[in-house]
Amino acid sequence: MASTTKSDMDRIGLFKEMEYVTIKDPFKGAANFTFNEAAYKSKQIMSKSSKQRATGSLAGYFDTQFKLLPGSYVDPISMRRKARMEEKKKNIVSKPFVTMFRPKDPEGLGSFFGTIGGGIKDLDPSKSKYREEKKAPHEKSNFKVNPPKKGTGYG
Repeated sequence: MASTTKSDMDRIGLFKEMEYVTIKDPFKGAANFTFNEAAYKSKQIMSKSSKQRATGSLAGYFDTQFKLLPGSYVDPISMRRKARMEEKKKNIVSKPFVTMFRPKDPEGLGSFFGTIGGGIKDLDPSKSKYREEKKAPHEKSNFKVNPPKKGTGYG
């Protein structure tokens, strides 16, 4: 009778183990599952080959005779350089294009064009106004009259 009746916890339903999230697929055991069945049940990949491999000929592999590719090693850097030279030969003039119109106002490094205050005048370091004044050599202390202090002075 105890086996046919539910326990108090199952009857109430508050403390029962919840169902796991699944898509309700039937479980397949490891023995029933086969991996890559076609690899051992169907035909294998076979190539058409002759049995004359031991003679040293290439008849059993790809072609009846060995085809040597013509030409030597090609360096891609030299090929790009040659292509640039060919493009340069097509040019009418050798110099690059330079416009004949120059900007009206100087622009670039050292230019004060477009600033609010304009340029700064008289900042020439070679002028005497901006040179550091040489200090007069100070008089050396008299060793006999002004002897050095003894100790640190803290006690």
